[in-house]
Amino acid sequence: MAEGEQLWRIDWPGNPVLVVTKSGPDGKALYRLADPRCKTWNKVGDMRLVPWPDATS
Repeated sequence: MAEGEQLWRIDWPGNPVLVVTKSGPDGKALYRLADPRCKTWNKVGDMRLVPWPDATS
């Protein structure tokens, strides 16, 4: 991960989805799937993210 990026998971009833977040140019959070093949950053918007357990220990 690059500087300023953090691991999160999408808080929903399905299987956990690991995402990486960073601040966008407007200061709002952006996310992408935590997969080296994923390069697209999307706006987080109203999506609820919670810290990935391994990232907090």
